[in-house]
Amino acid sequence: GIVNVKMLLRIIFNGVFVGGVMLAQYLTNFLNVSNAESSGVIFTLFILVQLFNAFNSRELGARSIFKSITENKIMLITFISVFVLHVVIVQFFYQPFAVSPLSFSSWIKTIITAFSVVVVSEIYKFSYRKVKKFTKG
Repeated sequence: GIVNVKMLLRIIFNGVFVGGVMLAQYLTNFLNVSNAESSGVIFTLFILVQLFNAFNSRELGARSIFKSITENKIMLITFISVFVLHVVIVQFFYQPFAVSPLSFSSWIKTIITAFSVVVVSEIYKFSYRKVKKFTKG
Protein backbone atom coordinates (compact mmCIF):
# COMPACT_ATOMS: atom_id res chain seq x y z
CA GLY A 1 0.00 0.00 0.00
CA ILE A 2 0.80 3.66 -0.09
CA VAL A 3 0.84 4.08 3.70
CA ASN A 4 3.13 1.80 5.68
CA VAL A 5 2.99 1.25 9.45
CA LYS A 6 5.69 3.84 10.20
CA MET A 7 3.84 6.50 8.18
CA LEU A 8 0.52 5.58 9.79
CA LEU A 9 2.03 5.97 13.27
CA ARG A 10 3.37 9.43 12.36
CA ILE A 11 0.01 10.46 10.89
CA ILE A 12 -1.78 9.33 14.06
CA PHE A 13 0.84 11.01 16.27
CA ASN A 14 0.55 14.32 14.40
CA GLY A 15 -3.25 14.09 14.29
CA VAL A 16 -3.50 13.55 18.02
CA PHE A 17 -1.08 16.41 18.66
CA VAL A 18 -2.92 18.84 16.36
CA GLY A 19 -6.31 17.81 17.73
CA GLY A 20 -5.02 18.25 21.27
CA VAL A 21 -3.65 21.73 20.57
CA MET A 22 -6.85 22.85 18.84
CA LEU A 23 -9.04 21.44 21.60
CA ALA A 24 -6.84 22.92 24.32
CA GLN A 25 -7.07 26.38 22.77
CA TYR A 26 -10.82 26.07 22.32
CA LEU A 27 -11.47 24.83 25.86
CA THR A 28 -8.82 26.66 27.90
CA ASN A 29 -7.68 29.63 25.78
CA PHE A 30 -4.06 28.86 26.70
CA LEU A 31 -2.92 31.54 24.25
CA ASN A 32 -4.81 34.06 26.39
CA VAL A 33 -6.52 35.89 23.53
CA SER A 34 -9.57 38.10 23.91
CA ASN A 35 -13.04 36.65 23.44
CA ALA A 36 -13.40 38.72 20.27
CA GLU A 37 -10.25 37.15 18.80
CA SER A 38 -11.02 33.60 19.88
CA SER A 39 -12.69 32.41 16.66
CA GLY A 40 -10.03 34.11 14.52
CA VAL A 41 -7.26 32.41 16.49
CA ILE A 42 -8.85 28.96 16.13
CA PHE A 43 -9.32 29.56 12.38
CA THR A 44 -5.76 30.81 11.98
CA LEU A 45 -4.30 28.06 14.14
CA PHE A 46 -6.02 25.43 12.00
CA ILE A 47 -4.78 26.96 8.73
CA LEU A 48 -1.21 27.52 9.94
CA VAL A 49 -0.88 24.05 11.48
CA GLN A 50 -1.84 22.60 8.10
CA LEU A 51 0.69 24.83 6.31
CA PHE A 52 3.51 23.88 8.68
CA ASN A 53 2.48 20.23 8.59
CA ALA A 54 2.84 20.30 4.80
CA PHE A 55 6.59 20.63 5.39
CA ASN A 56 6.45 17.60 7.70
CA SER A 57 4.69 15.67 4.94
CA ARG A 58 7.54 16.32 2.51
CA GLU A 59 9.84 14.15 4.63
CA LEU A 60 7.89 11.03 5.49
CA GLY A 61 10.96 9.18 6.69
CA ALA A 62 13.14 9.95 9.67
CA ARG A 63 15.09 12.72 7.90
CA SER A 64 14.74 16.26 9.27
CA ILE A 65 12.75 18.72 7.15
CA PHE A 66 15.41 21.36 7.74
CA LYS A 67 17.92 19.53 5.55
CA SER A 68 15.83 20.11 2.42
CA ILE A 69 13.47 22.95 3.30
CA THR A 70 14.67 25.28 0.54
CA GLU A 71 14.89 22.66 -2.22
CA ASN A 72 11.24 22.89 -3.27
CA LYS A 73 10.73 26.51 -4.38
CA ILE A 74 7.10 25.88 -5.41
CA MET A 75 6.33 24.66 -1.89
CA LEU A 76 7.88 27.79 -0.36
CA ILE A 77 6.02 30.09 -2.76
CA THR A 78 2.76 28.27 -2.03
CA PHE A 79 3.34 28.48 1.72
CA ILE A 80 4.06 32.22 1.58
CA SER A 81 1.13 32.88 -0.79
CA VAL A 82 -1.38 31.00 1.36
CA PHE A 83 -0.05 32.66 4.50
CA VAL A 84 -0.35 36.15 3.00
CA LEU A 85 -3.82 35.38 1.66
CA HIS A 86 -4.86 34.14 5.10
CA VAL A 87 -3.55 37.31 6.76
CA VAL A 88 -5.51 39.44 4.29
CA ILE A 89 -8.68 37.43 4.90
CA VAL A 90 -8.42 37.55 8.69
CA GLN A 91 -7.41 41.20 8.89
CA PHE A 92 -9.58 42.73 6.17
CA PHE A 93 -12.23 40.31 4.84
CA TYR A 94 -13.07 38.56 8.09
CA GLN A 95 -16.85 39.06 8.16
CA PRO A 96 -17.83 36.28 5.71
CA PHE A 97 -15.74 33.89 7.81
CA ALA A 98 -17.34 35.05 11.09
CA VAL A 99 -13.99 35.84 12.69
CA SER A 100 -12.42 39.00 14.06
CA PRO A 101 -9.06 40.51 13.12
CA LEU A 102 -6.15 39.50 15.32
CA SER A 103 -3.77 41.74 17.24
CA PHE A 104 -0.06 41.51 16.52
CA SER A 105 0.58 39.57 19.74
CA SER A 106 -2.18 37.09 18.88
CA TRP A 107 -0.61 36.53 15.46
CA ILE A 108 2.80 35.86 17.03
CA LYS A 109 1.40 33.45 19.65
CA THR A 110 -0.65 31.63 17.02
CA ILE A 111 2.27 31.31 14.59
CA ILE A 112 4.56 29.95 17.31
CA THR A 113 1.91 27.50 18.48
CA ALA A 114 1.23 26.32 14.92
CA PHE A 115 4.96 25.88 14.32
CA SER A 116 5.04 23.49 17.27
CA VAL A 117 3.73 20.77 14.91
CA VAL A 118 7.12 20.94 13.17
CA VAL A 119 9.03 20.90 16.46
CA VAL A 120 7.08 17.91 17.78
CA SER A 121 7.50 16.05 14.48
CA GLU A 122 11.25 16.73 14.51
CA ILE A 123 11.49 15.41 18.08
CA TYR A 124 9.53 12.32 17.01
CA LYS A 125 11.87 11.72 14.04
CA PHE A 126 14.98 12.40 16.15
CA SER A 127 13.78 9.88 18.74
CA TYR A 128 13.03 7.37 16.00
CA ARG A 129 16.57 7.78 14.59
CA LYS A 130 18.11 7.30 18.05
CA VAL A 131 16.00 4.20 18.82
CA LYS A 132 16.79 2.74 15.40
CA LYS A 133 20.51 3.41 15.88
CA PHE A 134 20.41 1.90 19.37
CA THR A 135 18.57 -1.25 18.25
CA LYS A 136 21.01 -1.81 15.38
CA GLY A 137 23.87 -1.93 17.83
